[in-house]
Amino acid sequence: MKMIKKESALINLKAWRSAAVVADYAGSTGLQPAEIAILSRIRDAFRHQRILDIGIGGGRTTAALLDISTNYVGIDFSPEMIAASRHRYPYVSFEVCDAREMSRFHDRSFDMVMFSYNGIDSVGHSDRLQILREIYRVLAYSG
Repeated sequence: MKMIKKESALINLKAWRSAAVVADYAGSTGLQPAEIAILSRIRDAFRHQRILDIGIGGGRTTAALLDISTNYVGIDFSPEMIAASRHRYPYVSFEVCDAREMSRFHDRSFDMVMFSYNGIDSVGHSDRLQILREIYRVLAYSG
């Protein structure tokens, strides 16, 4: 993983690595009403397609997205969150990855990208733009 240099990102990473925060997120289940609405509308269009789930935390969205497609990769920049997700879903592909730098994925690698639950709001403006550039790069033209 590329070194995280910005102070806000370091503060976020420190918070997301906290044992108490990881335990809380590892116990999170269920989708937000907006997520339910969106996923119900796109379910058929992305059935069996390649899905990237960004900022997975403890795997709250994993089951819902696996219901759409088992061609799923979940990422988070906190190794502790990834460990919690792997414990919960040992058969699923999870990777420690910073959404600002997803060079491990080829261009147009995914048909659908989801960054849920205000994840993108946890970073500053320039980081948001970088994340959106990376999402655009890894997302298929039809995604």
